[in-house]
Amino acid sequence: MNATSSWRFPNIFDTVHNQVATLKDSESVVNRTRLLLHTQPTEMFMNLAFGVGLKSDMWKYNNAATRSIIENKIKEQLRLYEPCAVPEDTVFNTGLLYTEDATAGTYADTNEFKLTVSIATTFGDEVNVEIDSEGNKEEI
Repeated sequence: MNATSSWRFPNIFDTVHNQVATLKDSESVVNRTRLLLHTQPTEMFMNLAFGVGLKSDMWKYNNAATRSIIENKIKEQLRLYEPCAVPEDTVFNTGLLYTEDATAGTYADTNEFKLTVSIATTFGDEVNVEIDSEGNKEEI
């Protein structure tokens, strides 16, 4: 069985134990995928192609074409930068961009960015990475 580990980002230092904080296996895949989703292309020094660039897709129309473009960008980035993921088996939730009826709630309820990516790993399990406009959530 393969094993992987990575630094816990953004909290790299574990000051309680005076060491660098690390994650193992599925937690590591979730952490690296969140970093990949949150990074805009050209943000990472010396690797300008790294990052999905979801900020540029936040205010686009919620239609099949937009969802397909975002899904393809995520799968391509996983293929390039996440060796423990199986991009072909990656599944996305049905409502990639959530736009609630404007009469049903307040303005804050509308046009929220919500995304759940279910990634099959080389360890034989599946991890879910959930991103929304209010904060990051992660689930294994």
